[in-house]
Amino acid sequence: MSTDYDVRAAIRSVINETDLASPDDISDKVATNVPERQLRAVLADVLREFVRVELTRHRSGIASPVASQSESPVAAAAVSAKRAAIVDYAARWLRERVAVAENEWKLLGDCHRGDLLYLAEARRRNAERSLSAAGRYDRYAVALAEHGAARVADLPHAVIAAIESAVAA
Repeated sequence: MSTDYDVRAAIRSVINETDLASPDDISDKVATNVPERQLRAVLADVLREFVRVELTRHRSGIASPVASQSESPVAAAAVSAKRAAIVDYAARWLRERVAVAENEWKLLGDCHRGDLLYLAEARRRNAERSLSAAGRYDRYAVALAEHGAARVADLPHAVIAAIESAVAA
């Protein structure tokens, strides 16, 4: 189901044209602007992204099973239950849903080598972006201390520009 209503553009518009900061306030404002006749189509578009988020949360809730390498004879009775749990976890891993390309999803058990290399590289790119963002916030924290400022907005504009140009570089 598609719609002429561009949810992303509506969100950007609210972000750019208001001082609203919380996702709750921004989403409430965007929701009030959706034409009633397009609500179902807009909901389907928005749900697609929400489902992606839930798939990620589900995936990260699966712990990596590791069998004990040094089981004592006393623990032998519990081994079968332990192994059964590991096998159950392995079956869950095979059903993990992963994005193997832009708008292409598979179960992990159906992935080929190229899919796995794509997944690994995508995770590395995400990690690099997260580390870059962390560095930006570190630089702001240092600048606040150096300039005796209480908030980022209280920093000299030249300091903010220097931090942001370092991020862009």
